[in-house]
Amino acid sequence: MCVNSMLTAKSNIFQKVDRVVVVLHGYGVDGSDFVNPIKGTIAKVLTNTIFVFPDAFYKCDLGFGRQWFCFPDDITFEDLRKNLNETGPLLFEQVITKISNEYEVPFQNINIMGFSQGAILAFEMIYFANFSHIIAYSGLFAFDPKKLAPYTDNKVLIVHGDEDTVVPYSNMNMSSQSLDIIGIKNEKYTLSGIGHFITEEGYQKGAEFIMD
Repeated sequence: MCVNSMLTAKSNIFQKVDRVVVVLHGYGVDGSDFVNPIKGTIAKVLTNTIFVFPDAFYKCDLGFGRQWFCFPDDITFEDLRKNLNETGPLLFEQVITKISNEYEVPFQNINIMGFSQGAILAFEMIYFANFSHIIAYSGLFAFDPKKLAPYTDNKVLIVHGDEDTVVPYSNMNMSSQSLDIIGIKNEKYTLSGIGHFITEEGYQKGAEFIMD
């Protein structure tokens, strides 16, 4: 797990930690990929906040970086759900629960933020606890009506570039509609003219959502 020590001061007993933001990276990179972008944007706005950048569990099939689960080009929805059913509990139990215990912060004060494959996994966390906020950049909510009912107090922000050629922009509306079906509050935000990445505008929108 990669923790940005510049944003973490647990050793300072006088610092009050109001919230934790867990940042889930995309396919083929690792937790360090978002340290500098977060430092330059969201971390300037959110005070008394610990940012945690965990590395995905597995070496990436690309031969470099990490992956949360196997993600071939021809993956089916059934394969995706199987992967999430395996990886979701690992993330919740081995990463998020440990973070909650270490920093003595309840799940209700933990925010989950993910990009691309990390966003797919961030969506999945609604099945495990009521978190403060969940922000999904350029991902997909792999809704399975046969799965146990989610924690409906979660608030979700879906951000997607309308020129994304890696993960379809149409996923944003599809994810929102699925969340509506199961009664989870969600907002959509389009990054106009943007492909498969997060702009400063996107980060700022995420910060505003967390502070709301």
